[in-house]
Amino acid sequence: PEVLYLYLNKIDNSQYDDRLMFFAEPGEMVVNSTLKNFEGDAVVEGSQNQEKLSEYRNMIERFNSKNLELIKSNLLAQQKEDQKSIDSTERAHDNLLKRRYLYTVNFAINNKDMEVAPYLAISEIFDANIKYLDTIYTSLTPKVQESLYGQSLKKFLKERREMENATTSNAPETATE
Repeated sequence: PEVLYLYLNKIDNSQYDDRLMFFAEPGEMVVNSTLKNFEGDAVVEGSQNQEKLSEYRNMIERFNSKNLELIKSNLLAQQKEDQKSIDSTERAHDNLLKRRYLYTVNFAINNKDMEVAPYLAISEIFDANIKYLDTIYTSLTPKVQESLYGQSLKKFLKERREMENATTSNAPETATE
């Protein structure tokens, strides 16, 4: 299973709705859409990973909507120079971001037998604490660990560990008395 893109070469001065991302997997798949709203009207059938990816995206849409509300509130607070509201919206934003990351980690762990799990780890939360990414990887079934995205996550974890070790070993030592 792998994420692929279908491109529609239509001339409408917009590139943003001319490509469709979907999770392809072996077997018969059916993609239906319209010319007018190629990406938005698309329905992909025949892929369990696509179903899970769609489920994940629906929830992330809620996080994104809440994030837009917080941005709007923060901008209004800045216009009014209301520091208390600015601080409040910034804390709410930080909490929302943490919830989004934890949702993604939990979603990946709960779908450890599907390739969508390591895909989300490397595409959505690659900058998360390494312990969360490692937890996702170790929870994956052996089949998923050997998949394209399982191997990508394994390689990414190795690179992150090497980078963190290099950063730690290059840090100046502090004198102790």
